[in-house]
Amino acid sequence: MSKVVLCQHQSVGISVSDEKSHGDDTLLTAGFNLRQGSHTQIPKSRSDDTFMMPKVSSLRDLWSESTGLIRGLKPAVNKGSSLRDLRIAIIGLNHRLKSTVDYMSSHAGHFAFVTIAAIGLMLSSTVCYASEGKDINISELIFEHTNDAYEWHLVTLGQSHIAIPLPVIVYSQASGLNVFMSSKLKDNNSYRGFSYGSHEGNYAGKIVEKTSTGEEYRPIDISITKDVVSLFVTVAILLLCVLLLARWYKKHGEYETPRGFMGALDMLITEIHEDVIKKCIGHNYKRYAPYLLTVFFFILISNLLGLIPIFPGGANLTGNIAVTFILALCTFVLVNVSGTKEYWKEIIWPNVPVWMKIPLPLLPVVEIFGVFTKPFALMIRLFANVLAGHAVMIGLCCIIFMTASLGLAVNSVLSFVAILIMIFMSFIELLVAVVQAYVFTLLSAVFISLAQAQPHKQHN
Repeated sequence: MSKVVLCQHQSVGISVSDEKSHGDDTLLTAGFNLRQGSHTQIPKSRSDDTFMMPKVSSLRDLWSESTGLIRGLKPAVNKGSSLRDLRIAIIGLNHRLKSTVDYMSSHAGHFAFVTIAAIGLMLSSTVCYASEGKDINISELIFEHTNDAYEWHLVTLGQSHIAIPLPVIVYSQASGLNVFMSSKLKDNNSYRGFSYGSHEGNYAGKIVEKTSTGEEYRPIDISITKDVVSLFVTVAILLLCVLLLARWYKKHGEYETPRGFMGALDMLITEIHEDVIKKCIGHNYKRYAPYLLTVFFFILISNLLGLIPIFPGGANLTGNIAVTFILALCTFVLVNVSGTKEYWKEIIWPNVPVWMKIPLPLLPVVEIFGVFTKPFALMIRLFANVLAGHAVMIGLCCIIFMTASLGLAVNSVLSFVAILIMIFMSFIELLVAVVQAYVFTLLSAVFISLAQAQPHKQHN
């Protein structure tokens, strides 16, 4: 039995070569991020050209196998590739797919436990509504879970709501700066003239101050709310991950590969840096890589924290339009401030027939309009996708209790179906959390690349 040696190639990934016959070399990109000089020997059967891929034993290996599934056939279908190259690539993909499925199957119990526990915690507030004999208001429940708040609700036990009070910082024209804990306003109490706005008014759930005539108005509010705390937690996790990885490389050197969580983080950074930022922007990518990597991991961590129903998770940070607005605004400023002369020339005075620019600037108006619609699309896409995922999950929870009056048989069937759909939606939300971070970073890199336009003569 001969052997196949997998070693790192300079640009395309992993080369597969037969030690006995050098004229029968094949090339296969498997998506692994092997360091220079590392190699793995695996047995190869000469009769059927099949080979065994490494088994998936960690999340880092799972990421490697997943990227390999996407890119494994690319070199085999290039011009000049033989049928044997394609066959070996397909066999390699088959082994990687089997390894990925085996890993997911071996950890199915863990995934199921986490998912069912999360669903159980999401049902707690709905159970509270049912136990109090209230009619379930789906829209009220959805906004209660997705809106910002002045306290961090943990759990409801009977009639008691256990929550972490947060600092309230407001400035009133009448009393000046006021700082107190949100627990002072518990049960709709009033403190120093401040209270929560009425449910029927425009300031429902917000801190307001009442005038002598009973009219409500909003003071200047810079309170540390639930989303602000989640923002701090996200930034702390991001800094901790990056600093730990930098410390690891400082200790072991850049030619040694980290393992475990550090290895998965390293592969994710490399994937975004090489396949998104570098390929989209081009030679000038180093100026924008820190911002784009920060945006990617900030959105990813905040999305994943939003899927955890217990503290410090459960906040709807990227489902807050103010947060996505700031992220889109940062991309907007970076794109237009770093834009070249050619970029602005194509917007203000594009290379089109004169009648499209004078006397009516038809195309320039369209181009200027596009400058603002691009970041607007970034903002709405991230906000809507994250918010919709949470809303669907809460709506499915409500089905269980809304059908209680229809009888035991109907309620049991619909509850079982709702729970199955909720488990499926949990995995969909996990996928959306990653995809939305990737899409925001990818589109930001594309917009930056468009702003680096050069004169057409240089391209020629």
